[in-house]
Amino acid sequence: MRLHTTLRTLTLLLAGTLAVACADVGGGGGGDGADTSTGGGTDATGGNDSTGGGGTDGTGGGGTDGTGGTAQVVTIKEMQEEMEKLDCTKFSFTNGPKGVKLVDVIVASPIQFKAIQSKNGDLDAAYVQTKGGGLWNGIYVTAANGGEFGKLKQGTTVTLEGEVKDYYCATQFDAKVITPGTAAVEIPVAVTLTLDKLGDKAAETDNEAAEGVLVSLENLVVSDNEPLGTDGKPHGEFYVGKDKSDKSVLVAPGFSTTFSKKGDDGNYRAIFEVGKEFKSIRGIVTYSFGKWRLIPVGDAGLDAK
Repeated sequence: MRLHTTLRTLTLLLAGTLAVACADVGGGGGGDGADTSTGGGTDATGGNDSTGGGGTDGTGGGGTDGTGGTAQVVTIKEMQEEMEKLDCTKFSFTNGPKGVKLVDVIVASPIQFKAIQSKNGDLDAAYVQTKGGGLWNGIYVTAANGGEFGKLKQGTTVTLEGEVKDYYCATQFDAKVITPGTAAVEIPVAVTLTLDKLGDKAAETDNEAAEGVLVSLENLVVSDNEPLGTDGKPHGEFYVGKDKSDKSVLVAPGFSTTFSKKGDDGNYRAIFEVGKEFKSIRGIVTYSFGKWRLIPVGDAGLDAK
C-alpha cells in the first residue's frame, strides 16, 4: 500500500481509482530488448492510451489537456508526492491527475523504443528528471511510438503535457503533447545513497523517494547472481550488498547493459560471480512485480573494482 503525505497541490485534479486484476508472472526483463517490467507492463484495458485525446500545445504557456481545460504546470516532485496519497497494490492501477504539464525536464535515460505494447499502439518510454535531479524528482514517461518523444536524446530538455497513473504501484506519466527543448543540456547528477536507503531492507518512504531517480551506490559486493522472479525463473538480475551475505538491492538489466546472458535453457542470468566487487553502480530506480530494482544506465553505470 502507498503511504500518505500532506501535499495538497494537485488534490482537486485527482480522478477516481480503478482496480484491474493482472497476472504477476515474473521478475525483471532479461537481455537487451524492451524491458516492459520497468514501465508497469502492457495495458490491456485501454487505460494506457497515449495515441488519442491529446490536446494542442498552447503558445501562451498553458496548452490544453484534450478535454477543453488548461493544463496545470506542476513539478515532478509534486506529482510523485501526490500519488503517494493514493492506495494501490501490485495487482492494480490507479488514476492520478489529468491535464498536467512538466516544463523543461531533462531526459535522464536513453529512449526505450516500443517499451510497452498497447492495443492503442506501441509506446516509447524514458525516465525524466528535474534539472539538478534529487530525490522525488524522477518519473517514468511514455508516449506514442513514432512521435516526437522517440527523437529525444539523453540530456535533452522537454516540456510534456498529459496525465499521471500508477501502473501496479509504479508511477507513470502518459505524455500526450511533447515539446522538445534544448538538445543535450546535461544529465542530472546521480544521488549517492547508502544501502539502508534503497532496496529490500530500506523503508518504503526511502524507496518511494528514489523512484525514477538517477542514483549511485558505492562499495558493493555481489551476493546473489541468480535470484528468481515470481515465476520461479532467473531474469538476468543480481543482488548486491555490503558483503556476500547481504542481499540488499536487486540490480536489473536494461538500457543496453550486457551483463544478462541467455542460457541454453532459455533463461537469462547475470555473468557476475558471487563476491564480485564494484566501486559503484549508477542507475535509475524502478518498481515492478512488487520489487524495487536498480537499472544501470548502460555498462558505463557499472564501475567494477
